[in-house]
Amino acid sequence: MSFKMICFLPLGYPTLDDSLALADMYAAGGCDMIEVGWPTDNAYLDSETVRSSMAAALQNCSDPERYFETIVRIRQKHPDIPLILLVYDHSVVELGEEKFMGFCRAQGIDRLILVGEKDGRIKKEMMRNGLEVTCYVPFHLPDEEVGAAVDSNGFIYLQAKPAAEVKPGFETLEACIRFLKEEAAQRDIYCGVGVATSEDVRMVKQAGADGVFLGSPLLKRISDPPELQRYLHEVKTVCMSGI
Repeated sequence: MSFKMICFLPLGYPTLDDSLALADMYAAGGCDMIEVGWPTDNAYLDSETVRSSMAAALQNCSDPERYFETIVRIRQKHPDIPLILLVYDHSVVELGEEKFMGFCRAQGIDRLILVGEKDGRIKKEMMRNGLEVTCYVPFHLPDEEVGAAVDSNGFIYLQAKPAAEVKPGFETLEACIRFLKEEAAQRDIYCGVGVATSEDVRMVKQAGADGVFLGSPLLKRISDPPELQRYLHEVKTVCMSGI
């Protein structure tokens, strides 16, 4: 299986048309999957860069129907690139759970990253509706997050670098990946958060992950398309290398 490059697309930032142009650049850069971030003014678990992009998107457009339309246009332009939606639980409730899941099914979007939910109710309903739900696991492998990921049915999104604490015996990313692979029946593990350079990507690949998430490094280059294209090429080269 090839090592995947997953690129974060902040839906509506700076504008909805810019989102379409960004998807084009990701496709040209060899992106294997696009993570579409549904905007919210309360992205409390994301980085400041992502939070700012989501807040700016909502200032420009607060109509959810236009966001749905833009996702449809991305799907039509790039039917061969899988989309995964990053969405906060409160956004799903605001949009309407049945409406949101129906839209995903209609567009062939069967993967979601659900953020913020604690009781698991929405996740279970999504899984009953045939959607794959990915859970985020911090580097220090807290029991609650590991349990939620194991009980889910999507790939696992693992923090690539420790923020501060680590779990004894799991000081390296390789050890964390090996543990989660064993716990989650060898499901794919994609790593992000803290990945900025091509050497970070190489480290993630060497640790045994199945792919890498790129977020803030892309957003910081949106205003400079040639630099963004150069960066994507550099990362893709590492992803395709025989490490």
